[in-house]
Amino acid sequence: MTKNNSYNQLILYLLIFFLIVSPFLIYKYVDSFRSNQELWLKLLSTFIFFLILVYLFSNHKVELSRDEISVLLFVFLIFILSSILFSTSYILSLRYFFLFFCFLFLFFLMVNLKVENKIEIITNCFIISALFISGYTILHYYGLVKIFAEYGPIFSPIGQKNWTSNFLALVLPSCLVFYLLEKKRIRKKFYFITIIIIYTVILICQSRGIWISILLTIPFALILLKKGNIYNLVKENKRNLISLLLIMVVITVIYSTDNPLNRSYLTVPQRAFSVFDREDTSINMRLIMLHSSLKMIQTRPLLGFGLGTFKLCYPDFQGDYLQEKPGMIKYLSEQNVEEAHNEYVQMGSEIGVIGLVLFLFILLYFYKKSWEFITTESTDITDITDNTDIRKYKTIYSGIFLGINIYLLHCLFTFPYHVPFLGASFFMIFGLAVSILLRDGKQLNNKKIYLKIPLRKPLATVGIVGISIIFIIFSYLYIILPYLAEVYSFKGQKAFVIERDFYESIEQFEKASWMDPYNGRILLHLGTMYVNTDDYQQALVILKKTEGLYREKNLFRNIGLCYLNENNLSKAEEYFQKAIYCYPNFINAYHSLASMYIQQEEYQKAIEQWERAIKLNNSFKEKHIFLYFIGMAQQRMGESEQAYNYFLKALIEAPDDSPIMTDIEQELLNIYHGTVS
Repeated sequence: MTKNNSYNQLILYLLIFFLIVSPFLIYKYVDSFRSNQELWLKLLSTFIFFLILVYLFSNHKVELSRDEISVLLFVFLIFILSSILFSTSYILSLRYFFLFFCFLFLFFLMVNLKVENKIEIITNCFIISALFISGYTILHYYGLVKIFAEYGPIFSPIGQKNWTSNFLALVLPSCLVFYLLEKKRIRKKFYFITIIIIYTVILICQSRGIWISILLTIPFALILLKKGNIYNLVKENKRNLISLLLIMVVITVIYSTDNPLNRSYLTVPQRAFSVFDREDTSINMRLIMLHSSLKMIQTRPLLGFGLGTFKLCYPDFQGDYLQEKPGMIKYLSEQNVEEAHNEYVQMGSEIGVIGLVLFLFILLYFYKKSWEFITTESTDITDITDNTDIRKYKTIYSGIFLGINIYLLHCLFTFPYHVPFLGASFFMIFGLAVSILLRDGKQLNNKKIYLKIPLRKPLATVGIVGISIIFIIFSYLYIILPYLAEVYSFKGQKAFVIERDFYESIEQFEKASWMDPYNGRILLHLGTMYVNTDDYQQALVILKKTEGLYREKNLFRNIGLCYLNENNLSKAEEYFQKAIYCYPNFINAYHSLASMYIQQEEYQKAIEQWERAIKLNNSFKEKHIFLYFIGMAQQRMGESEQAYNYFLKALIEAPDDSPIMTDIEQELLNIYHGTVS
């Protein structure tokens, strides 16, 4: 867009708002915490897109870069849009495409936004945002703010510790570079303090994936130190850097030892060395997700199952893997798996090897151009917009590049592209990096595209009114209503969990499902409430619709209960077995299936299911109840001696306040007296 006009300034202010203010505009009473970030990302991206259209309809010209990386990302965007045609769920793919479009839109915005000192302004906004977020995290950690106390001791405005450390590690190298470049004392102290606070929070968060990503990035930093002309800056700041290093060592010692300041359950070394623990539950659960996701890629290698469909298709493949590796069942999480915890594998499973290779090619091309830019001797910049020299830009670029590298490595261990604020931050910083490369004309072949809509004033006015109406309707239907649905869904959860008012809960979930009829998680809540109120017919209709949008263990079990109520025993058994197959640690599914067999007087089959559950988890709290049920089944089979043994085991396992304690004792007495007589 034209340089130094009001549209560019307005867009810049909106981006600053997104980075600094929006993370703190949080309404915590939503069913999904990420929906707060998604609201602001989609709303601001859509509004900026609307402003650009208004600008075009006002007979102005928009200038766009046609550099190689921008073109490749545009091709990638077209590819994932076309891949929706082969998706297993068009609805889910379109929903996630909207989110991914916002990410890439911010990238193109960063590349093409014409504002003086854009690089410094936006990068410093990231640094300020990181300072605020890390500062809040420390206050929360020590209990000085309790707004989100229910989320645990380590939490920030952008969410849980892995998300927080991902964002901070993305920004930290840039903060360090600006510290080296800064000459003014007050600003230098600001960067110094910010680095210390960010580093402290990265230690507090104890994200092993981030630590590994930072360690793997250090060799890049050393190469840049030598090749990127940063060595002189390091020499100039030698004393300051020694002071910074000593403080960081002290902070590391504090969080590596047991002391009043370290409130974490594990110290840093304990957390770090757990990587080598073969029995670590978190690591083994990630291995389950990795192998199951690879099975998805093997099944549909070229185009995948469809963008955003991972959580829909994953359960079957987890079941397949656990059939082959039953020893891994003990590591299976109780939580539903919605992400692969490896962005590249998940991308391969959703958009296939073709999409993954295209994305990786873009990244490799970026690395190639980055290396050329940093290591090539240049003394001038083409398309210069301020008085900053090339060496300073190379230094700033080094910090941005290192942050990008940490982020991309961390994608091997978690799912930052599926956290709206993290995904948006990455593509904005990626766009800043490309805009720096464009200033050195030797690195990217930058041709311009000029967009203009030549309309007479009456037609232009009609066009502006039309797109304004479209913007309002679109924002309401596809941004505001889905967010409000999350709010009403939370109200439904509250009515169920706290107030135990099933009918109030149904009312709230009905409102939520009306606002967002394709949110599978909300539909599951609604269907479950109908099951709890014994309205199985209505529940089945809703849960079958849910099955095409969202799948998890309770969905399969609840559908089975609905079919059981209809006396459709074959279908009920199918869904109970499916729940067990996909989630073999799901105790309630074994019980439901066993109860069905009891109704059919197939006692031996029922006993087998309860015994399978006990063998899988020998310490679960319902164990004594299952032993009691097995005893009852044995009695009905006429096996009094076996029944007596199981009742005795149940009595030993039962807690003193168990409501069935009296029943167990009575059954033991009945068998005993029956034997004596």
